[in-house]
Amino acid sequence: MKFDFSGKTVAITGGGSGIGKLSCQRFAEAGARVAVIDINSTTAQQTADEITKAGLAAHAFQADITDEQAVETTFQAIADCFGSIDILFNQAGISPWATWRPLPMKISRKFLPLIHLLYFSPVNTRFPI
Repeated sequence: MKFDFSGKTVAITGGGSGIGKLSCQRFAEAGARVAVIDINSTTAQQTADEITKAGLAAHAFQADITDEQAVETTFQAIADCFGSIDILFNQAGISPWATWRPLPMKISRKFLPLIHLLYFSPVNTRFPI
């Protein structure tokens, strides 16, 4: 199945590595302008550079999406850069370990509020669409 996102701007959180990075690459290959958002500015820039070297459109944005003000500022910068934001792909995530395993309750209580912020902070931000 082939998708066409030509003329669309996709903002992808967690775009500096893993599934987020792969998602950035695939959306760009499908014609989207990609806003690569990551807490790590180096990996966000690396992803954007790889996409632009392939002749596709991408720009890196550093943001901690648990910081509401940072999210608002970043999404305004994306809109300023690309003119609009058509799609939000919220892929950012955290793990206290490199691989998945069950979390002890003490750690779960610490991370659940953060996970809530990771997934809902960008969605609740008011930004020009």
